Amino acid sequence: MIGRLDAWWPTLYTVEPGPRPCGTVQFTAELLVDPASLDPAVPLRHRAEMISLRNGFFLEARELWHGEALVALNQQTFVIIK
Repeated sequence: MIGRLDAWWPTLYTVEPGPRPCGTVQFTAELLVDPASLDPAVPLRHRAEMISLRNGFFLEARELWHGEALVALNQQTFVIIK
């Protein structure tokens, strides 16, 4: 489940033209359920939001949903590599 939180591209790519090299500075994941309890027939949905973009760093909040249930949270800080 943690791999799914990190699998999508950074939200920066939706606000700046074209991909830019980025590196993860900080990664925190919280699993809200036991992954073994999830029904594999129900797809996971990913949601991400950029919280801040300043001085070459940006912060994202990410969520993983299983049906109508929030199952994992992720906060990630990135640095834009120039």
